[in-house]
Order: sequence, then C-alpha cells, then structure tokens
Amino acid sequence: MFFQGSILLFLLYSLSENKMIPVVIFSLFVSSAMILEGGEKTRPVKEFIDSLRDIMSRVTKHVIELVPYGVIAIMTSISAHFGLSSLLPLTKVLLSIYVAYILQIVVVQGILVAFIGKVSLMKFIKKIYPTPVVAFTTQTSIGTLLVTLRVLTKRVNVSVRYVYKFN
Repeated sequence: MFFQGSILLFLLYSLSENKMIPVVIFSLFVSSAMILEGGEKTRPVKEFIDSLRDIMSRVTKHVIELVPYGVIAIMTSISAHFGLSSLLPLTKVLLSIYVAYILQIVVVQGILVAFIGKVSLMKFIKKIYPTPVVAFTTQTSIGTLLVTLRVLTKRVNVSVRYVYKFN
C-alpha cells in the first residue's frame, strides 16, 4: 500500500511540476498493462480516456477562441500605461515575422507543394488557411494541433490513418 500511494503522489507531483518524463513513463506502464490485459476489463478505462480527450479538446478550443481577446486587453493596457510608442518595437518584430512567414510560404512551401504535391500554391493555401491563422493569433503549436488535424482530414482530404490521432 505504501508503494501505491508513493507512485500516485509521485505522478501528481510530476504533473504539477511539468516534469514530463515521469508522466510519459507512467503512461507507458499503464498503456502496456491495458494492452496486456485487453478485452472487456479495460473498456471503461479506454472510454474514460476517450471522454477526457474529447473534453480537453473542447476546453482547448474554447481557450484558443478567447486568446485574441486577451491579447487585445493586454495591448490596450500596455498602450494605456506606457503610451502607443511602447508598441513600436513589437510592431517591428511582428512585421519581420510576417515577412519571414510570407517568404516561407511562397518560396519553401511553394516549391514543395508544386513539385512534390503537384498542386498549385493558391489551391493549397485556400485549403490550409485556418491553421496558420490560429497559429499566428495564439502563438502556440499545441493550440494549433486540433485545427491542423481537422484541416488535414476535412479540407485537404488526408486519410485519418496518416493523421496523428490521440488514441
């Protein structure tokens, strides 16, 4: 009993401290045990994990939808406190990022899409546009993952078996 409590406390501590390696190792042990046990015994746990995944995806979606409003509020607060001139360095950084992004799309992705994918660049951009929009507004790759999965399966028509899934 002592060791079981210690393992659970260690897992919770690792989660709270963002220590991912112990969490990944614990997840590997649990998933291995579930695979070895198999059958009807693990069905409730699988359903719980699937439900939790769906709930967390929904929460992430709602948070991502609220991020632009938070950014506007922060920018308003900064400009009210320090003046509009305080936003000039940020504007320069954003403009340089946008220029680099446009060059990346036109040069690198344009060549790859044209020669490997045999698709026109404009057609490709029209299909994937929600992903870069979310990426730029949230500035997070994790938040963009859900949108990327949906875009690849629904708009680009990539088979689900090729798209990374959380199960």
